[in-house]
Amino acid sequence: MDIREILGDAGDAGDAGGPGGADGVADAAGLISARRFRELGVGADQLARLVREGTLQRVHRGLYLPRERWKGLRAGARHRIRVLAASEAARGRLTFSHHSAAALFGLPFVDARLDAVHTHDPGATGGTARSGITVHRSRVAAATESIDGARVTSLARTLVDVATTSSFLTSVVMLDHALRESLARSCGPPRSGPWRWSLTKSSLREELDVVNPRRGGRLARRAIEFADPRSGSPGESLSRVRMHELGFVIPELQVRFPNARGTYFDVDFWWEEPRIIGEFDGRGKYERPNGPDARAPGDIVWDEKLREDELRATAHASFARWPWSVAFAAPVFHRFLAERGVPRAHR
Repeated sequence: MDIREILGDAGDAGDAGGPGGADGVADAAGLISARRFRELGVGADQLARLVREGTLQRVHRGLYLPRERWKGLRAGARHRIRVLAASEAARGRLTFSHHSAAALFGLPFVDARLDAVHTHDPGATGGTARSGITVHRSRVAAATESIDGARVTSLARTLVDVATTSSFLTSVVMLDHALRESLARSCGPPRSGPWRWSLTKSSLREELDVVNPRRGGRLARRAIEFADPRSGSPGESLSRVRMHELGFVIPELQVRFPNARGTYFDVDFWWEEPRIIGEFDGRGKYERPNGPDARAPGDIVWDEKLREDELRATAHASFARWPWSVAFAAPVFHRFLAERGVPRAHR
């Protein structure tokens, strides 16, 4: 049998069962177990050769993914699969925390290190690492939930743990996203799953007080206070953090301006004085969407131009747009904002 057929058969199998099988946690990640390969006639030597040749990616002991699929994943998605593989190998005995829990919650990562799988164990000797897994001890046991068959610390605890151990930027991007999603979902019908809670700044402050970490508490509290559910995307959160770090006035977020059609335009950032509209331009804004109402990229760009022209006239404002590359590079973003007259904060 051709190896491509084997990979297809292994990935589609649903009857392997048990740890390392194609169901449960492993199935959620699309992982293929060594046992399943053996059932399809691929021995240990051939399996090792497929890894060396780059056909397979070894994700965890005894668990693999087609290399082409692995290469197409972003860092956060790769980490999620590593976490699910570790859960499968441990037969569900691990509780994932910090960045690893965040990956299962689907939180965005910006400027985050994802080099180890993080677990929570109140009984551990503290800060230990084994087989690519970092074990965190805590004086306070964490509430847990299940996502894709893996046990994780609660959303509030996950965010607090990340905020006490990560950069201000990493924390704020996650906090903004979690607060925005929780607010949006609280306004709709009841939902099950990991986003069913009503996460607020108050609940995050309470969780931080309960955890009372030995280190990182002040940094976490600062990130929680700075977080804002009005931030519309990770790129907008990154931009706001950079503005703060560089000493510029933090603008109003998601401000509405009426348009000629009797509706309104939302803008990402608004400086009342000196009347500047700011917009973060992620690439996704200009890519062709799916579905029957899909528009060509050129039409999207033209509509954006018309929108900008109308906003300039309606708000009597200047306009500033920037992409990821500008917002991420602090010196570049500083020059960009200064050249466009964004006011400095008085500190």
